[in-house]
Amino acid sequence: MSQLDQWLFLLLNAGPGTDPVFITAFRWVSEGLLATVVLALALIAITQQRHRRDVLVALGCMLLAAIVVQLIRARFALPRPAALGLGIQWVAHGASPGMPSAHATAAFAFAAALARAPWRRASAAAFAAAALIGYSRVFLGLHLPGQVLAGALLGCALPWVAWPVPRHAGQGWRALRSLMARDRAIERWLYTEVAAAYDELKADPSKALTPDQVRADHDTDAIAEFCFSLTTFPERGTRRDDIRPGVRVTNYRKRAVIAFTVDVGAEQVFILGVFYGGQDFEAALSGFTEDERP
Repeated sequence: MSQLDQWLFLLLNAGPGTDPVFITAFRWVSEGLLATVVLALALIAITQQRHRRDVLVALGCMLLAAIVVQLIRARFALPRPAALGLGIQWVAHGASPGMPSAHATAAFAFAAALARAPWRRASAAAFAAAALIGYSRVFLGLHLPGQVLAGALLGCALPWVAWPVPRHAGQGWRALRSLMARDRAIERWLYTEVAAAYDELKADPSKALTPDQVRADHDTDAIAEFCFSLTTFPERGTRRDDIRPGVRVTNYRKRAVIAFTVDVGAEQVFILGVFYGGQDFEAALSGFTEDERP
């Protein structure tokens, strides 16, 4: 333990003459403030679906923070101030290691996850709460300032490391749902369309399609299936903000140009148009307004 850490602890730790009102207030800050902030944001997320994933990821980061703290403490069992005979401890606690502060790590992990979302107003409130929680741990004599600082840095770093995991997991789940939906659609098509068409052709062979008709229908179905596959990995193709904001353009076997937009929050893909041959898709797309989007 450095002399600076010790000096800061003795400066910030509540002394014997501290007003009991402050002791009671900081006890609540230490143990109840984070739960209050999490509960309030969870209630907001229930009513506002676009923030639901942000809160769930932030809670996941808190769980990850708790696991990482225990792993660090098992490897580096650095003592709390009480074990060193420093200051006054205003809250009873065990003899568990103090590096890093679990409360500070969880609080800053939650705040940093909201900032990573980004959910700026909520993250600002969460960072303010995390700073108060970190200070309360020193004020009540439970941690050294260096232990709280280590927890804050660790908590801020965890969301930036772990953030891609739920995103890739979500993409995998959307891909699986897309494949399952396609299988169900093919199965329904086989039973309702193919079987009925076969029986009808068997009864009247003159209703059979010409090769050109079959080829045209096949191309139409293939393009429709390609458009449906955009729900699996939507952020593909070339982004053409010069035509209109958010437009992406891709092609199907160099036969058709497909223009679409992606609503990441709603997990939806909007097909703006399918253009064949030499059609001027840029002029056609420039004519769209936001209200005219399919």
